[in-house]
Amino acid sequence: MIHKNYNVSAWLETAVAGIRFRPDRETVEAELREHIEDKTLDLMRIFPDMTAEEAGERALSQMGDPEEIGRELAKIHRSWLGYLWRASQAVLGAALLLAVIVGANYLGGGYTGWFEPGGGLPMDREGCSVTELKPWEGRIKMDGYTLTMSQAALYTWDGSQRLGVALRTVSPYFWDREGRFCEQVSAVDNLGNRYPSFYAQYVRRETESRHYLYGLTDGHGPFRQDYILWVEEVPPEAEWLRLEYDWLGRSWSMTVELEEAGT
Repeated sequence: MIHKNYNVSAWLETAVAGIRFRPDRETVEAELREHIEDKTLDLMRIFPDMTAEEAGERALSQMGDPEEIGRELAKIHRSWLGYLWRASQAVLGAALLLAVIVGANYLGGGYTGWFEPGGGLPMDREGCSVTELKPWEGRIKMDGYTLTMSQAALYTWDGSQRLGVALRTVSPYFWDREGRFCEQVSAVDNLGNRYPSFYAQYVRRETESRHYLYGLTDGHGPFRQDYILWVEEVPPEAEWLRLEYDWLGRSWSMTVELEEAGT
């Protein structure tokens, strides 16, 4: 029986402690975390009045005893299998690299047209004025992914001002696609305005505000996934806006200064 205050990180650490091969341990931990997130979201959909914390605790309790799960995982993930896999990588590496290079043109995906690929300036649309901003320059590590901001711009369109931000996740695990974090990103500006996610406002009906944020997939490659986040109804007097993520023990933030790049 798992105590209700047993947090996700501690549960995961116990469950994967017996897996000695580090890549296997990290992969299994990420899969278990995603499974917990899925259970949490399912509970929140089934029980609309349940908070994220309550749903997370119940989801964790349904996963079972982490020590018992850990013993079973240790039997499955033998360390010698991991090292054998490492050796096979050396043999297959050249062929895989060639396949990636040849297939990159087919796997590259498209983009929405709001931002030019390769870090170019935002594209103008009829009736829309665009102000290029300096993107946040940091890097965020999250479950094996590196998250960066490649572009940011303010759009004035249809009498309102919105912030567009281009994000990119990069991972060596080309077979895996990270796409769920956009549902949990919110924002706040220096005036105190909160921008809930589209998911929170329109799917879960947690709040009602003319300010909100939503994300779109904007293309992909063998080792990357691109996204556009739109923050709606940004007031002209706002000086900065901070993107925030806080979900099941993981958190990060990115701040965009709302002044023209180079000024």
